[in-house]
Amino acid sequence: MRYPKIYLSILFFKRNFETLREARLEDELRLRNLLAEIAFRLYFLTSEEDDFMTARNFYSGVMQKCTQISNDKSIVGGAVNRAKEMRGICGERGRELRVLHKNRGGEGKEGGGQRKTKPTKKSKAAKAKTVPAKKATKAKKAETKTPVKAGDGRDLDQARRKVTVLEEELDSLKEKVGRLEEDNKKWRQLAGRDATTGLPNRNVLFRLMIPKILKSTQTTNPFSCIAISFDQVAQVNRGHGWLAGDSMLRESVRVLRRFAGEGEDVYRLDGAHFALAGPMSNNAARQRAIDMRRQLSQASVQVEKNQFPLTASLGVVTIEQVVASSSDEAASGIFDALLSALYRAKGKGGNKVEVHGGTKF
Repeated sequence: MRYPKIYLSILFFKRNFETLREARLEDELRLRNLLAEIAFRLYFLTSEEDDFMTARNFYSGVMQKCTQISNDKSIVGGAVNRAKEMRGICGERGRELRVLHKNRGGEGKEGGGQRKTKPTKKSKAAKAKTVPAKKATKAKKAETKTPVKAGDGRDLDQARRKVTVLEEELDSLKEKVGRLEEDNKKWRQLAGRDATTGLPNRNVLFRLMIPKILKSTQTTNPFSCIAISFDQVAQVNRGHGWLAGDSMLRESVRVLRRFAGEGEDVYRLDGAHFALAGPMSNNAARQRAIDMRRQLSQASVQVEKNQFPLTASLGVVTIEQVVASSSDEAASGIFDALLSALYRAKGKGGNKVEVHGGTKF
């Protein structure tokens, strides 16, 4: 293995990336929801206004977090679907909480209370008559108050202890998430960049960029990827060594950057395989690839006083519609289609362009 630190950093990034995207979001949502459920139980037992407010705020916090996850374009996979599902559950439980609160004499926050009317002036005699009536009403309410069952006190203490434990677990989870995010900040640049050429690598294109782009393909122009493989690099590696091959790759990247237009970028996939990605229709991407092949075949780079031609094989994939169940699944299909088109071009002797037939992934 030529670059062990690079491969280790990529593995580290992958592990932390999945931990942050799945464990962080889903575990935090589960803990928040459990806190809300326990707070609901507390209010059911005590009928205290403070306990109602606590439960309501917990449910509101879970729903806000779910909405934030659903609207975050950088979050992909099942986490978004589970956030939407939990938002619906918490919304229903929140409505049940408000109904219970209203039935117990509380005022609904969302338009449940009646509009206050301006009190009319009363005579002193009328006021004197209403005072005993109010006292009688309070006495009657005190007499008819529902008695607390013997086991409710134990249940209440147990529920409160659970709330304390879960709040401590939530704080601990947030600390772990913070440490993971700091680690990812340190490793993202190393894991997301190719050490030889300085280009963003395959992980950046197919784990970050493509999934994000797939979410907007129905409202934006088609997106295309053009894979480029330099046909002479393997021969240079065999004849002049790996250092010469790496020098040729770096010189080749300088040429490739000239082809990148506005909103486009160049990525290194692996070995001598690169990709140019950006908003292009199928016909535009096909023509771009034909022009690139022609211009590259007429160019050369100098490595150690030797001139090497830049003949290349190119494969083209265009994404017009997403039909897969997830953006990750679609991105994997796009990568396979791109390599398939590229290898077909190389299999025909190189210096060729092949276009993948489908545009739905």
